[in-house]
Amino acid sequence: MVQTSTCQNQLCSVEKFYILLHVLGCFSVRIMELLVLLVASILLSVNLGNDASGLPNVRRGPSQEPTVKFDSTQPTAVTIYMERLNTVTTDVVVTFDESETDSTVAGTNLWQMELWFSRKADGTGSKRGTIGSALSEEQGDRPVSFSDFSFDDLEIVADLRDTGCSEYLYICAQIRRDDPTPSYNLLNKNKDAIGCAPVTCTQPPLESALVTSVTNTPVQITLGEDNDVTTDVTVTFDQGETGAITGQNLWRVETWFSKTPTGAGAKVDLTEQALDAAQQSQIIDGTYNLVFVGATARADLRSTGCNDYEFICACIKKGTPEPDYEFMDGGSSSTTGCSEVTCEPPLESALVTSVTNTPVQITLGEDNDVTTDVTVTFDQGETGTITGQNLWRVETWFSKTPTGAGAKVDLTEQALDAAQQSQTIDGTYNLVFVGATARADLRSTECDEYEFICACIKKGTPEPDYEFMDGGSSSTTGCSEVTCEPPLESALVTSVTNTPVQITPGEDNDVTTDVTVTFDQGETGTITGQNLWRVETWFSKTPTGAGAKVDLTEQALDAAQQSQTIDGTYNLVFVGATARADLRSTGCDEYEFICACIKKGTPEPDYEFMDGGSSSTTGCSEVTCEPPLESALVTSVTNTPVQITLGEDNDVTTDVTVTFDQGETGTITGQNLWRVETWFSKTPTGAGAKVDLTEQALDAAQQSQTIDGTYNLVFVGATARADLRSTGCDEYEFICACIKKGTPEPDYEFMDGGSSSTTGCSEVTCEPPLESALVTSVTNTPVQITLGEDNDVTTDVTVTFDQGETGTITGQNLWRVETWFSKTPTGAGAKVDLTEQALDAAQQSQTIDGTYNLVFVGATARADLRSTGCDEYEFICACIKKGTPEPDYEFMDGGSSSTTGCSEVTCEPPLESALVTSVTNTPVQITLGEDNDVTTDVTVTFDQGETGTITGQNLWRVETWFSKTPTGAGAKVDLTEQALDAAQQSQTIDGTYNLVFVGATARADLRSTGCDEYEFICACIKKGTPEPDYEFMDGGSSSTTGCSEVTCEPPLESALVTSVTNTPVQIILGEDNDVTTDVTVTFDQGETGTITGQHLWRVETWFSKTPTGAGAKVDLTEQALDAAQQSQTIDETYNLMFVGATARADLRSTGCDEYEFICACIKKGTPEPDYEFMNGGSSSTTGCSEVTCEPPLESALVTSVTNTPVQITLGEDNDVTTDVTVTFDQGETGTITGQNLWRVETWFSKTPTGAGAKVDLTEQALDAAQQSQTIDGTYNLVFVVHLQRGWVMSQLTLPFTLLNKTSLLMADTPFCVG
Repeated sequence: MVQTSTCQNQLCSVEKFYILLHVLGCFSVRIMELLVLLVASILLSVNLGNDASGLPNVRRGPSQEPTVKFDSTQPTAVTIYMERLNTVTTDVVVTFDESETDSTVAGTNLWQMELWFSRKADGTGSKRGTIGSALSEEQGDRPVSFSDFSFDDLEIVADLRDTGCSEYLYICAQIRRDDPTPSYNLLNKNKDAIGCAPVTCTQPPLESALVTSVTNTPVQITLGEDNDVTTDVTVTFDQGETGAITGQNLWRVETWFSKTPTGAGAKVDLTEQALDAAQQSQIIDGTYNLVFVGATARADLRSTGCNDYEFICACIKKGTPEPDYEFMDGGSSSTTGCSEVTCEPPLESALVTSVTNTPVQITLGEDNDVTTDVTVTFDQGETGTITGQNLWRVETWFSKTPTGAGAKVDLTEQALDAAQQSQTIDGTYNLVFVGATARADLRSTECDEYEFICACIKKGTPEPDYEFMDGGSSSTTGCSEVTCEPPLESALVTSVTNTPVQITPGEDNDVTTDVTVTFDQGETGTITGQNLWRVETWFSKTPTGAGAKVDLTEQALDAAQQSQTIDGTYNLVFVGATARADLRSTGCDEYEFICACIKKGTPEPDYEFMDGGSSSTTGCSEVTCEPPLESALVTSVTNTPVQITLGEDNDVTTDVTVTFDQGETGTITGQNLWRVETWFSKTPTGAGAKVDLTEQALDAAQQSQTIDGTYNLVFVGATARADLRSTGCDEYEFICACIKKGTPEPDYEFMDGGSSSTTGCSEVTCEPPLESALVTSVTNTPVQITLGEDNDVTTDVTVTFDQGETGTITGQNLWRVETWFSKTPTGAGAKVDLTEQALDAAQQSQTIDGTYNLVFVGATARADLRSTGCDEYEFICACIKKGTPEPDYEFMDGGSSSTTGCSEVTCEPPLESALVTSVTNTPVQITLGEDNDVTTDVTVTFDQGETGTITGQNLWRVETWFSKTPTGAGAKVDLTEQALDAAQQSQTIDGTYNLVFVGATARADLRSTGCDEYEFICACIKKGTPEPDYEFMDGGSSSTTGCSEVTCEPPLESALVTSVTNTPVQIILGEDNDVTTDVTVTFDQGETGTITGQHLWRVETWFSKTPTGAGAKVDLTEQALDAAQQSQTIDETYNLMFVGATARADLRSTGCDEYEFICACIKKGTPEPDYEFMNGGSSSTTGCSEVTCEPPLESALVTSVTNTPVQITLGEDNDVTTDVTVTFDQGETGTITGQNLWRVETWFSKTPTGAGAKVDLTEQALDAAQQSQTIDGTYNLVFVVHLQRGWVMSQLTLPFTLLNKTSLLMADTPFCVG
């Protein structure tokens, strides 16, 4: 601490005493030190005893304010993340110059702390994210402390959302004086108040989500159905390990059914994504639960039971998130939850759509038991098969309203009998409850409350259960009007009889039956009026009409019969009551009896109809049901034309087609069904004379041809005869065919519309005899086939004709040539791999006209040797045959010897084969807006068993293209048809079964299009034009084509180097020299962008004999830059200077010859992010400078430096001298002579070693002569050094206490000799 300027008595005494001792010089230095320590300690204790206040040593400025001087300011390093808004904290440690700082400084508003980010390590230049004062009020009021003066958790923001890391390389802090109370004086506002620390700028870490549990809600599924169900899935996350998870496609939930409560084992009916789009992107932000309501699942129980469906399970998985996050779990126990499944058979359902009921009539003054027929209609789509017991309940009541609303008068809660309650819905969607009961008690009331009778369908107490559905009372209730009148005339039916009928299976039969109704004379009055009666008729299996009423006719009477009167007689006879039996799609089984039932009509006036049940009102009689004959109705006959030859007895055939009416023709089967007559006629209808009549032109099989599902008969080759040996063509203009009924067994009904429908005629060609062609010989050329292959070959066939017997043969389809292989030279025996027509269309119509040879070049043949040997293939044979000529001719031969020729076959082993099994290729990167020439490495794998040794020239062709699909299907964008160079095209397969084509070329021209069509780069292996040949095999594009992904990105930033220069170096012969050269790289301003990132540059250094660096690179250093230099940024300037790029010249065993120049070459590093490095060749990226190569220097090894003490006076400008003695090591020190050999620095220090601040530094304390002092045989140098000392304002800690007027600097204070 610095003493106050006011001299205390004791302290002045010490000073005087110390000066006295020094002046006298009576003692040695060591004795003087001891005395100083002893006396100072005694007097200091006296002084402290006298000054009870213990005032500290205080440094005061001229205004007597305390002073503060900062020694250093150091923030802690921080980490920030690219593309983020970063809020970070730093701890700033401040130290003071204790000799210049008053430790008593305290108060309020003492300090301010500025924080910022900088590109430079000293904080100079532009600032980013500046915080003017980062201190809290409490921190700003902290008193001075020499032991701990730090400001923790100071906050600053680094916004990297729209910028890179280059502006945020350092975090800097500067402590400043605020507006202190009380005030203090801040000394030397210098760089010690500013400090910076490096910033780590990196990719942001992923947010994480740690799943702790998954639960889901139970579901119910129905056996026999394909159940689409939902379960609510709740996912719980660990609060400490889970961040804010936002983005798209974050989650995937799998659902499945399982036999186990943990979901282990088979995942039955797995749904891989049970979430909808919104759920997949649900956010975790402040809460740690996700609830996915209605996650989907499917249980398909249409063909399986409930066994595998005991539990429904849900598992949370990571989606395909954008942005990404880290998904963590503790295994399936944390990410999977299961809940129980209720699996039951499905209930059938019945949806009522309407209810109707029939009106009733009630009689005033009576207790009326009435019935109403209730019809219930169900929705077909929503109603199943409802069977069981007690299914239905029908309520009936009377009402004043047509909807049944209001009071239910005389309510009957169950109007159905037991059978009706259990009526089944099975295939029909109507229930008719005939005679649902109701009661109207009008014995003591009037008709007012009885305007309508209503019926309501309800669910019974069903066993088994079903689901009853309705749309409310409007769908389940129906009402109809009530007629309420005084008592009526009555008619009591006692019996009903009816006459039998006959019906025909397969037809819709309308029949009539006479119905006789007998009434009871005593109970029957006079019944007259309109619409008195209704007779139902139906067919039944029972003689009482019980059971199903088949083809029910609800009113079988005409109008007059409905109004027949009972007046004095008690019988009604209804002649011709109608009935209908539709047997078009059913048999006779349900039609054994026809029944008639008398019912009351809709009489006007009314009467009371009475019966003793169905036995009195229903009568039945037998039905005769017999099948009809099948019928066949001919609608037309056509036949094909024929050609006959004048002067010959012609046997010809015509194809006869008979068409039948589909509606009138049944299935006609049996024997001898048909007869076809053929004849010749002068008329196109066949009318008139039937010339050369053939009465049966069909063979036995044709006579029994069946009509079954089709309505055409085609009789191919029906025979006819035209005898023109003694007549002309006049009577033979048409050939006619007529279809007739044969003698069928069984019979059928043959119908026609006259001869016009059963007869058809076609034209006859009657010509003189045909041209003829007589074959005399056939020859053919040999072929070569390959063992083990299916060979398609050709042979040239020459046919020779007899000149005298062969005319002019012209037309179409004249010839047919068969080819085959044979073991015999004549073609006899088996015809192996027979080709029935070896000629093409043109050859089949080749003409004989003046020449008598036909040459068929390239007649085809096939030799399938894939599973056989060469034995059967010794000769290839060709045989000429007649084609299907138009016009016809007569083909003649002298047997196979004249029409067949054979030649030898060469049968050889197959070519080497190569079977491709797969193709893969490496991904590429292309740049949007450019015409990209890229390469992809293509690997082709061959099947080892099917691939031989493939050698030769031009073996392979590889196509490359770009595609939107991962298989290369669709458009081939920018197709390169041959992506291989000459050497690659001839690569050999020999013992290995892979070909690797490194650098197969491709081109992606994106100068005027986008990336859409360039998602994949594809390569396809094809056969080249090989010499020698081989067999190329593949399994389709899936085996010969491979694709890989394309990275399509906007253009990289570019850097175009224009020049490199570097500074010269000096190296020493005989040594391993580590040297540095400053390398300056200049870039083209127009072609160079902003280049930032890591590992951007690589500088090679080497030595060379040439000024351009050409030739051998001696002592090459591949990376001469340190880590910071490798990441230097190009931003607004276009020069990079790498100060101190390293190089090495090892001259321990070589001379200087190879070391004339040091060269530096700039290269691209391994940049992140990437950029495009451009240059104009080595001339632009390489610079060289001269090397000075000299013999080794003499050496001088300093072993010690001593200097003599000095005395200086406080308050004065001291000129002093000290004698500096430098001692050198004798073994390591040579003869040192010359000019300017030495430099001695002198300074004053607080420490005995000279460490710390160098006070009043003199950088060269020697005069010119001393600087050139020689070492020559002696190993000491003594320099008498003159020192200059300014105003001394420092105090040294004991024992080197600086006194008020003078100071002692110890004799062993070190001095620096350079």
